[in-house]
Amino acid sequence: MIVIITTTLVQDVKRHSVVKQQQKKRELIPCYHETQPSGCTRPGCPFKHSKPDSATRYKYEDTLSATHAMAPVENGSDFWEPSPSPSDLICLICYSNSIMLSWTEPDEINGYINGYKIVYRERIMGSSRWKSVKTKSKQTVYTVNYLKGDTRYEFKICTVDRDGEDGSFSHPAVEFKTKPSLAHHVKASAKRLGHSDPERYKIPFQKTKGGTNNAAKTQKYHFGKEIPGITGKTIMLLGATGSGKSKLLDGMINYIFGVSWDDNFRLKMVELSDAEKTRYTDQTQSQTEWITSYTVSSLSGSNLDYDLQIVDTPGFGNTRDLVRDIDIVDRIREFINTSQGNMYLDGICFVVQAPLVRLTSPQISCFDAILSIFDQDCVNNIYVFVTFADGNEPLVLDALRSAKVPFKKFYKFNNSALFISTQDSQESEFGSLYWKMGMDSFRLFFDDLQFAQTKRKTKQK
Repeated sequence: MIVIITTTLVQDVKRHSVVKQQQKKRELIPCYHETQPSGCTRPGCPFKHSKPDSATRYKYEDTLSATHAMAPVENGSDFWEPSPSPSDLICLICYSNSIMLSWTEPDEINGYINGYKIVYRERIMGSSRWKSVKTKSKQTVYTVNYLKGDTRYEFKICTVDRDGEDGSFSHPAVEFKTKPSLAHHVKASAKRLGHSDPERYKIPFQKTKGGTNNAAKTQKYHFGKEIPGITGKTIMLLGATGSGKSKLLDGMINYIFGVSWDDNFRLKMVELSDAEKTRYTDQTQSQTEWITSYTVSSLSGSNLDYDLQIVDTPGFGNTRDLVRDIDIVDRIREFINTSQGNMYLDGICFVVQAPLVRLTSPQISCFDAILSIFDQDCVNNIYVFVTFADGNEPLVLDALRSAKVPFKKFYKFNNSALFISTQDSQESEFGSLYWKMGMDSFRLFFDDLQFAQTKRKTKQK
């Protein structure tokens, strides 16, 4: 019995010795999986490879602090060395919802730099998911957008080579804090509307003295101090019933005051009368009966550096009758005529739904009637706000061209993201994309509006 045990132990030692010798030779044996169409995907594969594979070059330690995010892993008999990390990561300009970063490129570069990758997260107690953005050039300045106001963030950066592979991340992480958001200051003086997620707050607009005409159903509001002599921009919103114009206004004011997607609240702008509230769920009837002018003064922390007057008009193309549509056109003309004898317009904005393949006859008639109010040289001041949009080319653009409705540019929005919960993972995934699309569109529009030539609409006799 003892002999049997001794023999077994000797055989076992010999077997492990042979296995150990074979393992030493694996680095000289070509990897079979590398010859297959899918390539070798085994992390840390010990066999010999003719070229390094992205799956075996490094491992990403995201569950920790990403201090050493890129760690080289043995690949055959060689080591793949990632490019050195950029250095001197600093903050050039800090806003309430964005931070402009600058850095120094690495002294030594293993390969060609195609761009940079920036990872960042909130500096909060407990774990926080890292987010990432990639630059599209080798420039060493980049602005990270869509940040929360008055919040600390950690940042790291690495190079990205021509194959899309990441280099070593900078270490340690650097911390910067965004400025307090104007939206939080506005929220403090606003009225909370019910209980919802996210929370909703009504902006405390003040009625302009002498700005209400009950007979014509026109009214004027303002927010912030009016400074005489300060020139601003004026836009007029026009759209059919159900085009999403009221919600677009809410999205616009959230952009102006710098509300972030990650904020737990949203701001509301549109004031509905009791009669209008009863029609809220009926998209065949316009929610807005009055022509309302909202003047938003330029405030510190705002995304606009000029005063903005927004003229909101009732939805046309209503199912009730065409007489009402004609009345809306007449009231718009009256509103212009009562604006101290003249009115200055910088943007005429048509709000249309993305899926529309053609305009209805009432819509075309209303577009034509409204355009007849303005002069021919206003064509370059006509913009299209496309609601219910996605990543595709909006079908309604062909419908507008077929109806010969002129416009200079269009901007895409999907305001379904405006009031959905950021805590619901399924809704949040698409909501954040639509939110970003809308905020980008507002930024592009207001940049364009800043350089638009102001048109003066004189009083018609």
